[in-house]
Amino acid sequence: MIEIVPPQVQTELTPGQSQDANSMPLDAFADEVIALLHATPTPAEVCVERVRYFREAEAKGQFDEALQMLAQYS
Repeated sequence: MIEIVPPQVQTELTPGQSQDANSMPLDAFADEVIALLHATPTPAEVCVERVRYFREAEAKGQFDEALQMLAQYS
């Protein structure tokens, strides 16, 4: 099993999100995921660069900072 950790992606799963400049373009997300899946060895968790900061924030002691950053967009 491989976990794929997506950022907010430009789709219409949420109305208007496909036009959101803060969302990652769907083609760019798909291309990066495919490239990461072709890595050897295949990773158990696929994190595109755009989510890596948030994924690693707690381990790096940056959780509060990351949470504040996300709160700006809610």
